[in-house]
Amino acid sequence: MIDLRKYYLDNIVEDDYYYRFFSLIEGVNRTYNIFYGEEETQEFEFLVHDEIEAIEKFRLLCQPGNEPNSDEDRCWFYVVAYYLRANGYAIEQFPDVLRRPPKEPSDFTYGTIRDRAVSLGLDDDGTVRWATRRAIVADMTFARKTSSVAIGETLDQRIQLISAGNSRFEEMDDNEKLREIANLIENLLKENGRFTQPDYSKVTLGLVNDDTVRSLRKKLQCFRHSSKESLEERGELTADQKKFLIDFGVTVCKAIHFLVE
Repeated sequence: MIDLRKYYLDNIVEDDYYYRFFSLIEGVNRTYNIFYGEEETQEFEFLVHDEIEAIEKFRLLCQPGNEPNSDEDRCWFYVVAYYLRANGYAIEQFPDVLRRPPKEPSDFTYGTIRDRAVSLGLDDDGTVRWATRRAIVADMTFARKTSSVAIGETLDQRIQLISAGNSRFEEMDDNEKLREIANLIENLLKENGRFTQPDYSKVTLGLVNDDTVRSLRKKLQCFRHSSKESLEERGELTADQKKFLIDFGVTVCKAIHFLVE
């Protein structure tokens, strides 16, 4: 069984969008009274057997009449969404909800789903029937993203070790991939506080050298920080440019990994 709450607490970091739900998830089993303060009084568990069961749980939470209103149900919504996102899933009809779920689950389970029904002309003079919402939820397609470059298992394990979210590389979005490539290059090259200079010509046939890697590291630095300047620098890159940097970065990582290991 997979303990989704534990998975979240073990992997969440402060700069992750999902950190805004930390207080709810971390404290879901605690209650407060004026005599004793906060106490662990609940025994809510958030267990699923596998990813299929996690998807079905998310569907159930989105069905009309099952909207997450209690702290337990709201916690379920966020830990399931976090787990599915970390495992590379997105909902084709609602591509942003697993990446950036709303502050209140009902904004999606009622508002967004209802808006989709209206936009598709499935309302009855502005009224969206429960049966229509059920059909939309049943038709949600959970698709798993894949990386455009396959990564060998050894390199993947190294990425996992330095990944703050402990997510497999191919399950990250593009910004996360580029951040982890930058982290991995530094992790592989830095020794006793200084960057080594492997002989790249041994494996890259002169196509990659130390200047190339320095330029790549400089280009990727904006993905490691969240300052206004870094965000602006990221925003200047197109989706195709990011894809190129991912593919090129993975290739460089493989070369460095071979040389230093």
